[in-house]
Amino acid sequence: SRPNLIVILIDPLSRQQMQRSLPNTHALLNMLGFTEFEQYTAVGNNSGPNQAALYSGMPITGRDGIRTSSSHKAGRKWIWDRLNDEGYVTMKAEDGCIANSNMVQSIQPETHHGGQMHEMFCFDYDRPNCLGSQLAAEHLIQYTRQFIATYNRKDGEQSIYHRPWAAFLSFIDSHEDTLTLASYVDDLLVDFIQDVPIQNTLFLFTSDHGLHYGSTFQSTAAKIERANPLLHIRLPSFGKGDIFRAQSKLFVTPFDVHETILDVVLGSRLSESIGEDPHGISLMSSLPPNRLKCNTTLSIPSDFC
Repeated sequence: SRPNLIVILIDPLSRQQMQRSLPNTHALLNMLGFTEFEQYTAVGNNSGPNQAALYSGMPITGRDGIRTSSSHKAGRKWIWDRLNDEGYVTMKAEDGCIANSNMVQSIQPETHHGGQMHEMFCFDYDRPNCLGSQLAAEHLIQYTRQFIATYNRKDGEQSIYHRPWAAFLSFIDSHEDTLTLASYVDDLLVDFIQDVPIQNTLFLFTSDHGLHYGSTFQSTAAKIERANPLLHIRLPSFGKGDIFRAQSKLFVTPFDVHETILDVVLGSRLSESIGEDPHGISLMSSLPPNRLKCNTTLSIPSDFC
């Protein structure tokens, strides 16, 4: 059967800040056999171009480049649209209502589930990042648990609802410049990740970029972190990981991650859909020698190197 897919995106969080703010989550991912891509690099200054690259495999030139459809040419679609077409049941949700942060959520993606969560979080925009006695992140995790439990079939079980599923979660607790609130979700993520059925699941834990505003961003180190988001991937149990793991030290972009998802989950690649060379290369294939350096990796802006 086709593998399930879960993508957890922290907006924004650098690879280095993850180790400071989410140390327990970082340790758990290592224990579970996730591969960390240390040279994962952003392709734009903010969420728009980075999330567009991840979720559509195509570039945009600015915040206004995202529309309700990514089909600028025939065959170019958001990844959940492709999965819908292939019989997956899909979910996309974030734990907040910041339109200029998670712009992909603000376009109301056509997934089967997630719209209800978006409406709930946006009902009272000026609230603290909680609803009742629980963090907004807790509500998102509970919603996702119910989604997975509904469609995931355990060994020996039969369910009329069973279908391959794909869940896209965004957490925005780190979207503030004190660099402290992200730590509130560390233990929540640890508990949730351990409950995800990972044997037949492609699991990505990532971010779109590091923090890009505030007093901290004035330092040289912070500007470096802005360009170095985090990326941890665990293949399904049947995945061939030798080539995959060998590339963890090379420069990788969200375009590559998009190609990898299509390759592992659907057994296809973007070039087969759009009839032209894609911007990324599946990490299940050998990356070319130019990926040894940032400034020779296509799609990475020169000022990010």
